Amino acid sequence: LHRLIRRQRQMCIRDRFRFCLAISLQMIAAGGEVGVAYTLTLQFNAVKNRDLKLFLWWTVIQLICYALVFLFYNIASILWQKALQKYFHLVRQEITDHYFTDSHQHKVGSVQNRLTNDIKILHKDYFNSFIWVAGMIASICSVTMTLLTFQWALLIACLLLAVVQIFLPKLLDKPLQRATKKVSSANREYLTTLGDWLIGLSELRRFEANEKLFKTVAKFSGRLGAANVQKQKVDQELDYLNQLAYSLGDALIFLLTGYLVANNLVVFGLVASIGNFSAALFSSLQGIANYTGKMRATKKLREEILASREKITTTRTVNAKAPAGFT
Repeated sequence: LHRLIRRQRQMCIRDRFRFCLAISLQMIAAGGEVGVAYTLTLQFNAVKNRDLKLFLWWTVIQLICYALVFLFYNIASILWQKALQKYFHLVRQEITDHYFTDSHQHKVGSVQNRLTNDIKILHKDYFNSFIWVAGMIASICSVTMTLLTFQWALLIACLLLAVVQIFLPKLLDKPLQRATKKVSSANREYLTTLGDWLIGLSELRRFEANEKLFKTVAKFSGRLGAANVQKQKVDQELDYLNQLAYSLGDALIFLLTGYLVANNLVVFGLVASIGNFSAALFSSLQGIANYTGKMRATKKLREEILASREKITTTRTVNAKAPAGFT
């Protein structure tokens, strides 16, 4: 475990400036998106007060924030990918050195897969997920602080509805898993049956049993079609449940905001921006759950790559005799 942690920190140590700058820009950009929603609140406050000058001022600031967010995201992505390419060059070199010195036979396909596909998976599912998680944490912190400045009840309501929106679709997890497994089984049976019958195609022609072949294939293809229809039905139910949760959540948040505005507990402009705050909070929570799941899924692969990077020390023995003398 200690070696694994040490290896994962190598990228930070070898290119610390680029690594820290990319993470910082990603987090600033994520917070800037929340800042854009905040300026929308101030714009609508200016509209309510019929202050055109203030409205134009906040509009200019909002456009500047948009430009900076776009710029920071792109710079962070470029710096991050450059740091990763430098790091993966080192990883490939260490893996190659390991394979040359471990005194084992390695298949070309296995080595090629380790140096290309495995590192590509690690790149996409672990390191890219890491920087996105950092940005989403910054987004959650920004939304939390912003909503607390308005009304703590809004923050609690957004958090509760976000949790409901995340976990409500899990009610269909088991039916979806069963439907997926059924499709896989039906497809396997269909391909197996089709392969078995086609092996004896010449015999079928000889005994003119083509009709039996068509009936059998139709039977198993019908099962596969029914399994696909069932899976599509569960997928549609899941989509409907997601849309229902999002719509109800947005409606409840909007109603709560309207109530607070009507009672002068929050500013008027929040009516326009509360949907953005709620969406940012939900998408960040959902994204962290998804991306950390991807990162955990690479644990075994990271351990395998770590083992393939271990440096092997070779000792050379020289069998030489000292000369008896000089002439």
